[in-house]
Amino acid sequence: WVPLCVAMGGCSLWLMGGNLITWAGYFATGVFGWQLIEYSLHRFVFHMAAKSYAFIVFHFAMHGAHHKYPLDKMRLVFPPAPAAIIARIIYFGISSTLNELSTSFAVMSGVVAGYVLYDC
Repeated sequence: WVPLCVAMGGCSLWLMGGNLITWAGYFATGVFGWQLIEYSLHRFVFHMAAKSYAFIVFHFAMHGAHHKYPLDKMRLVFPPAPAAIIARIIYFGISSTLNELSTSFAVMSGVVAGYVLYDC
């Protein structure tokens, strides 16, 4: 995730003509936006009531093991493939709202940085 964050952040700064103050504002918006996104996903998606056996198994694989084995250093916070799908959905929401590549990349690089900091 760090290379993606650096690439998007650098590209957006370049597209903004090196305007660091404006870029930092969009980046910070993304970092703080991640907090809201993470809370919403965790509260309303990862802790929803599972009704079918298949969903229970899926939920445990995606998130339940995180609670069952919280100190397992070999387990990632979230599997990369589903995380990439969620990241794409988040980026689609950002880009369709902002309608400009430079600002979309700056905000998304902040979201990714927020995720990495959260993960650490």
